[in-house]
Amino acid sequence: MIDPNLGAVAPWWRTAYKVSDAIHPDEPAEILRWVREEMQRRERLFWSGRTDRITEFSPELPLVLVVIDEVANYTRYPDRKARERFEAELLAIASQGAKFGIRLWLLTQKPSADVLTTAVRTNLSARICHRVDTIEDFLHLFPDGRDLDITAADRTMPQGVSIASVGDMRTPVRLRSVYLPTEACWQINDLMCAAGLKVRDLPASIDLDKAA
Repeated sequence: MIDPNLGAVAPWWRTAYKVSDAIHPDEPAEILRWVREEMQRRERLFWSGRTDRITEFSPELPLVLVVIDEVANYTRYPDRKARERFEAELLAIASQGAKFGIRLWLLTQKPSADVLTTAVRTNLSARICHRVDTIEDFLHLFPDGRDLDITAADRTMPQGVSIASVGDMRTPVRLRSVYLPTEACWQINDLMCAAGLKVRDLPASIDLDKAA
C-alpha cells in the first residue's frame, strides 16, 4: 500500500506486506520495482503450468494487490527523473501484471491525462468513476462516454453512486458503493493482527492502547 497522505495506508500498516507514506516517488518506485521483479520470478510457472496466466493462489503463491492512493502526487511530482522512474515501473505492472497474479488499484481525485497516462489507463481492467466536475475527466476513463446513456459528469448523481466497468462487463453501468469508514478499517486490521497476520509494528512512539 502506498499513500503520501498516510490516511489510507495507516489502518493496514501492520498487515500489508509493503507500505509507504513517502511523498517523494523514489520509495514507491522501489516497491513497484519489487512487484515487477516478483512478476519475473513467476515466469517459470508459465512453463511448469503450461499456461499463460496465473489464476490459482496459495500462501506460497499469493495474489498481489497494489494500492496507490493519491497517485497524482507521484505522476505529477516536480522531480522529472523521479517521476519518470515511478511511471515506468507503474506502466510495466499495469500492462503485464494481471497475468502474473498482480492487481492494481489506482486512486485519484481527478482522472486526467496528466495524472494517468493513456497507456496506463488503457491497461486497467476495472474502472470506477464517482462524480467528476467535467465531461473531459469522465472521458479519460471512459473514452466512449459521449455515446453512453449514463455519465459521472452529473452534478445530481448522489454520493456513493459511480459509473463502473469491471472485468468482462464491457458496457459501463451505474454502481452503488458501500462506504467503509477509516475506523472500521482499523477494526478489521485489529482482527487480522489477532489472527496472526501481523507483519510489522506501528511506527515508533505510537501506542494503540494509550491512544484508545
